[in-house]
Amino acid sequence: MRTASEFRLDILTLLFATACTAWMMAGAAFSLARAPYVRRAYALTSWGGAMVVGGVAVMLLVLRGLVPFWLSFHVGNALVLLFPALCVRAFARLFERAVPVRGLCVGGALGLLGLFAVHPFDVPYRYAQAGMAAGLTVILLSMAAMIMRHVAGRHAPLAWFTVALLGALSVSFVARVGRLLLSAPPLDAHGVERFSVGTLLFSALFVLGGSVAFFAMVQERVRAESAERARRDGLTGLLTRAAFFEGAEDLARRIPPARFAVLMVDIDHFKRINDTFGHQGGDAVLAFAARQIGAAVRAADLVGRYGGEEFCLLLPDCDEGAAEGVANSASANARECRPGRGMVGPRYHRDPGCRGCDERESIARWSVRWA
Repeated sequence: MRTASEFRLDILTLLFATACTAWMMAGAAFSLARAPYVRRAYALTSWGGAMVVGGVAVMLLVLRGLVPFWLSFHVGNALVLLFPALCVRAFARLFERAVPVRGLCVGGALGLLGLFAVHPFDVPYRYAQAGMAAGLTVILLSMAAMIMRHVAGRHAPLAWFTVALLGALSVSFVARVGRLLLSAPPLDAHGVERFSVGTLLFSALFVLGGSVAFFAMVQERVRAESAERARRDGLTGLLTRAAFFEGAEDLARRIPPARFAVLMVDIDHFKRINDTFGHQGGDAVLAFAARQIGAAVRAADLVGRYGGEEFCLLLPDCDEGAAEGVANSASANARECRPGRGMVGPRYHRDPGCRGCDERESIARWSVRWA
């Protein structure tokens, strides 16, 4: 009958498998980055670069004793610190958020201070280990906080699984810092190996599970961007007619305003513009008009291309006087600049007019009648 010790994982085997997994994830990231439908290639290449660095760092630990000490210890551990920092950078690029520089600087300083204090200052090795563990904890927590802010309130099981792995890794490193700083009695070989294997298992799971979660979030972003592009008019960037009325109905379901205003806008003598400057000139005028309207509305307002040279605006919590102000602002913007060389700015008029509505006429009823 086998004893429990015979089922223990070999540390070198686990390190080698982790390095190979990291390099395979790097290859997958670089391959996905070359796909024509991926618009976040820079995030994928950043993740691939992080996996390459992580694989090299782990492999240097495997080769300790076979390569110079400075290479396996100083360079290897420095790359171990760099690996999660590069992962944070990749997530920041994917989420289009600022890199948490403070957390990375604090974590890197703690790790490097412990790492390079061993030589030439002859600081005990356990303090170097404590500094590395503390630095890694800070960087991992910065990464977990960034992912949590991005997926808060959303159903993203792989992302939350990654957060859980980062939390488990952080707890294991904190326990290691406490054990080292409190000068606890040395553990026997079995105890030390069991602790190391647990940390390495979480690390290997992060390399694999974190990569899968990252790829899934990239695909989710691609799908969301594709859906948004389908809702937008290709020339003006405004909502299509169908998307505009869908947005109006969705607004009525979520937060029905007490009052709202509807504004219809078109361009005077647009046929004459097409005849004089050609369809390319007409397209320039349409895009120009859309920009002026977009600059005059609020973030909560809906703006869509109703058809041809006509635009429709839905302004929630807005009365007729405020809607007049929006129309005047768009017209003033158009008069101050020109859509193209040698072209006059388009003039605006309201057709059939600017109408204010109250709670007696719902957005849903309005959108059905006008659709």
